[in-house]
Amino acid sequence: MTRIQGTHWFAAGLAIAIGVTVGAGSFLYVRLQNEPQDGAIAQGTEELQQQVQHLQQQVAASESIASERDQLRQQVSELEAQLQDRDRLQQEANDLQQQLRDRQQHISELETQLSQQQDRITTVGTCMEGAIAALNRLIQGDETKAITIVGSISQTCQAARDLLEASNESNDVPSSGDGETVNSVYF
Repeated sequence: MTRIQGTHWFAAGLAIAIGVTVGAGSFLYVRLQNEPQDGAIAQGTEELQQQVQHLQQQVAASESIASERDQLRQQVSELEAQLQDRDRLQQEANDLQQQLRDRQQHISELETQLSQQQDRITTVGTCMEGAIAALNRLIQGDETKAITIVGSISQTCQAARDLLEASNESNDVPSSGDGETVNSVYF
């Protein structure tokens, strides 16, 4: 039996006891009205009436306590629901923070790749510009200047060649059949 049921049974029992006491008191009161009053009977009737009033007050107090207890239980239920909502929202916030960290890491990786790609482009561009300048000197008939330019860009062009080969290997570029990749540039 739960506490609520026990309290209700107690209140019901108390109400019955009050009813019986009131009934007995009323019976005695009516009877005493019809008979000559004696001091002891009058005092007994007054005591019974005081007991009835006291019992009525106890019943009212127990009903008030039961009502307050029910209100407190309702508040506890609401607080538990709020705690569950808070925990759910906290988990969602944690998940979103992890997603943000993952995306920031991905952006950092992409920025690193972009920086490396920019370095490759700059290296290949420098080599190509030097090669064009050397070719222009050859066209103009200045072989000495062309050789000097080729000598000055040889390390840069070697680095560009290494970068292109590494890029071709990572992209699985098809070869020409003799072991060299189709897009290789040699200086």
